[in-house]
Amino acid sequence: MTEGNLRPGSRVRTPVLSAEPSCVEVLAVIDWYVDCECDATTMLVIAAHLDACCGCCDELSMLRWLKSAVRRCGGASESRSWP
Repeated sequence: MTEGNLRPGSRVRTPVLSAEPSCVEVLAVIDWYVDCECDATTMLVIAAHLDACCGCCDELSMLRWLKSAVRRCGGASESRSWP
């Protein structure tokens, strides 16, 4: 396991996925991906998977929509985006 891109001292740790993760592996950490809480390697591996997987990409879109709706209702700022 490696540390994510969080504040120093954060206790959240995200796993580095294999070079070609399954949908199950990607969906297990998609919440961390959408909030940019994974390490850079994991972010790149997930991004590559999303480029080739419409199902996971649809899940990501739904999750982003849901998080955005909740933030708007609560008045919180949007998460930073990751290319």
